[in-house]
Amino acid sequence: MAAPVCTITFSLRETDGPIAQVAPGVRRQTRANGLAYEFSSDSPLDFNQDKAVFAGRRGGIVMLPTVTSRGISHAPGTRGRIAVVPLLDNHDEFVLENLQQPPVFRRWQLER
Repeated sequence: MAAPVCTITFSLRETDGPIAQVAPGVRRQTRANGLAYEFSSDSPLDFNQDKAVFAGRRGGIVMLPTVTSRGISHAPGTRGRIAVVPLLDNHDEFVLENLQQPPVFRRWQLER
């Protein structure tokens, strides 16, 4: 029995920011609100860079910003290229970084 045709697609749009080839089958895009990766290869890829982890042949990851303040992380609001971070006191410390990629516990791709 033949494996079903994969209909999952992900592609980077040139209008969202500059795109660079970072490894065979891997392209990274710098966007106004974070990074995005596109994966496309005839053979399985095993990628781990910039807190982006991918294993498979085709797919994509969009990394969005997160704010950590007082040990609590949340996604900030945005207005164009500006992250909107509410401060509750007259003085507050926070860290702005990429939102952590959630773990994927199951394999959804079929081997060919």
